[in-house]
Amino acid sequence: MNILCIGSRPNRTGVSGLRLAFELIVRHLEEVGHQVAVVDTTWRAEDHSPGRFSVGRATEVLVAVAAALVRMPTSDRVYLTLSTSRLGFIRDCILIHAASLLGRPTVAHLHGGGYRAFYEDAGPVLRRIVRATLSRLDALVVLGERLRDQFDFLDGAGPAIRVVPNGLPLGVPEPGSRTAYPEPEPETAFRLLYLSNLVPSKGYLDVVEACEILIAEGLPVECHLCGAFVTTEADAPSDESPETGLRRTLDRPALQGRVFTHGTVGGEEKTALLESCHALVLPTYYPWEGQPLAIIEALAYGIPVVSTEHRGIPEQLIDGVNGYFCEPRNPASVAAALRRVWQGPTPYLDLRRNARRHYERHFTREVHLARLEAVITGQPGPVPP
Repeated sequence: MNILCIGSRPNRTGVSGLRLAFELIVRHLEEVGHQVAVVDTTWRAEDHSPGRFSVGRATEVLVAVAAALVRMPTSDRVYLTLSTSRLGFIRDCILIHAASLLGRPTVAHLHGGGYRAFYEDAGPVLRRIVRATLSRLDALVVLGERLRDQFDFLDGAGPAIRVVPNGLPLGVPEPGSRTAYPEPEPETAFRLLYLSNLVPSKGYLDVVEACEILIAEGLPVECHLCGAFVTTEADAPSDESPETGLRRTLDRPALQGRVFTHGTVGGEEKTALLESCHALVLPTYYPWEGQPLAIIEALAYGIPVVSTEHRGIPEQLIDGVNGYFCEPRNPASVAAALRRVWQGPTPYLDLRRNARRHYERHFTREVHLARLEAVITGQPGPVPP
């Protein structure tokens, strides 16, 4: 089958959950024998300002549209990732209508949340265009049952909405079923891992504040912040850069030698962190959050998770079973949840075993790819576990 895939690929300067997930399905479709044509919608260097208009971004959209329209007549089916920006919607609108006119079945994939907010912020004319555009799709893919409501405005008149949870991304080796896990001991560090881009609304500063609270209580906390600094249009403007603000915070005496920054990690460095850390902490309230790949990576390695009840996260994290929820924008709540991981009512090793079981049941690469391939190719999908 000839499949045209339109989305954002990882490159030297730009790595995100969306990019990794898109690359994963592209490689899988190629490996199982489909003829795949790929249009990279973000081929230029990442500007670390997603959601903001720029001439470069507009040029990027025009080039992607032209490249896709050239390839579309020779494709049997079209798969594209949906944007939640107005400029991105212009691209999606052109491509979805073109595919419809050519009679090419089209599947759109929302990697995250925020589409309902995009729709509600639009005026009456744009809303009608959005509804008319999405109604031409054959299927809409969302990451979890809790994300179906992103398209409530279609009132059941749109395409079939299919739920396909994310899977373990590329670049993270499958650790296999484990029987032994590193367990924190009173005389050793309680190693925390933040594994996401350093976006203010992802809560990395709340993690640092929570560490300071726990250190003041005498817990031997060691925290590893991994990711590139990214700002979005949703983040409040500041007189200082995010790098400067974090560096100033980490200069506090209590945090020196306790919180470490790594930048974007991958390969053996990421694997080593996943194998050695005791908890993943991601107190996110990011507006476009969906189902963070970092949580899936943690579950694969049997790592308990502390995160928020935001978007699709409650389908990944079961409170008191494989981690604990915390409140967004509340370092004290983050600290309390981490304290429960360290010495809470559920034994630590049970949290770890439960994390791995939840991963094996719902988020392996094999489960994810089988479901998504079935949707893209129009075949009956595997029965969800």
